[in-house]
Amino acid sequence: MPRLPYLWPSRPAGRIYAQPASNDATCRQSPCTLLAASLMWSLTSAIATPPMITVAHANAVETKTIATPTASPSEIVIAVVGPQANANASKPFVSATERIAAAATAFVAAINQSDGLLGKKLRVIIVDDGCDRTKAETVARDLVQQRVALVLGHPCIHPALAAADVYGRENILFIATANRHPALTAKRSGPTVFRLDGRDDRQGEAAGAILAQLARSGPVAIIHDRTAYARALADAAEATVKTLSGSAAITATIVGGDKDYPLVVKKVREAKAIFFAGFPMEAGFLFTALRDAGSRAVFIGSDSLATTELAATFAADAKGVRVLLAAGLTPLGTPSALPAVAATPTDVIITAKIDATASPSTAAALTMFGSALVEAQSTDGAALAAALTAKAYATQLGPIRFSATGDATIASFEVWEWTGTAWAEAPPNNDVVAVPRSAQTTGVGER
Repeated sequence: MPRLPYLWPSRPAGRIYAQPASNDATCRQSPCTLLAASLMWSLTSAIATPPMITVAHANAVETKTIATPTASPSEIVIAVVGPQANANASKPFVSATERIAAAATAFVAAINQSDGLLGKKLRVIIVDDGCDRTKAETVARDLVQQRVALVLGHPCIHPALAAADVYGRENILFIATANRHPALTAKRSGPTVFRLDGRDDRQGEAAGAILAQLARSGPVAIIHDRTAYARALADAAEATVKTLSGSAAITATIVGGDKDYPLVVKKVREAKAIFFAGFPMEAGFLFTALRDAGSRAVFIGSDSLATTELAATFAADAKGVRVLLAAGLTPLGTPSALPAVAATPTDVIITAKIDATASPSTAAALTMFGSALVEAQSTDGAALAAALTAKAYATQLGPIRFSATGDATIASFEVWEWTGTAWAEAPPNNDVVAVPRSAQTTGVGER
């Protein structure tokens, strides 16, 4: 099993995500451009903790102890579902629910101040699913009865799958923004189920896509430590390199626990880029041996390298090691705040100010939902799903569209680099550090 270096997605505080809506050909002169211009809000940093359901109107959050508030024909209801502070669930899942609720509450407040959508006001209800499969299914059936327009949340995978089965059958729009498990869309229950988040099974493809770009300047290599985890990543990377570049990568394996790899170093020394799937200690020994042998290859490791173990053991000797990390995560030992990324000046721009508890993926999902409402002129789930899959929409994370599987065209993994003293996002330079579109959540070759 991989030693995963993280607990839960959380965007670095202080960063601003922006996208020029007016310059996006998919939105120019369309209703989504007009809507985008009005979606300028600051996501809140905290929400009330309700005993059962919280109902948000405009700028207020009202707590009610009722299980099923009745939806009015003159309003559009958005449901946020997930474990709450009083639930028997781990803190990361509770925090995810809070971030999603904060984004939804801010969205409703901003839209209601501008007279709502389709002539109706918006309302948010926040429901506890207890991170429990049975309870989540019951909640989903209740929301079907209410005919809510959108469901967000269900960060726990088994409750999400149970609820998605209900939403898919009943044509209720469900957008998961904090759930990376492949099964949610790989076994999609219906056309109204979407995911606006990365997928954990795309790491090998992401590595292969980067290697394929770097293969333009010379040979690339893939090394793994023979564990099932590493072999799966290496096989996916190798297949992707072949598909995208037409050339084969150099491949090699090591034995975990060894400290010296002279034969492997000799085999891959001339490679321009190397992907290593394995664990921190072996990666450190291999990287330093390659540098001692004169190799200056771009060295990219699997997510299991992004730990304090590599940093503490090799320190400055590991400077330049890069890792693939699930988009939105930070390696262990990384400061929680990074400098803000300035927005590009344009005529029309969507800006979301992100804090430590906000959810940029939820902000993007809500922007797409609002645009789809305007496009479809309906709150019907099937009509909204058709609008969401028809084209790309401008969002805080850039233009996004959904694939036929319901996955969003966003990067599942990002590249981070060890500077010798800290982990930092790999800066743009002559080396390819961004995950190409071909390896984003739609998968290589999938449309």
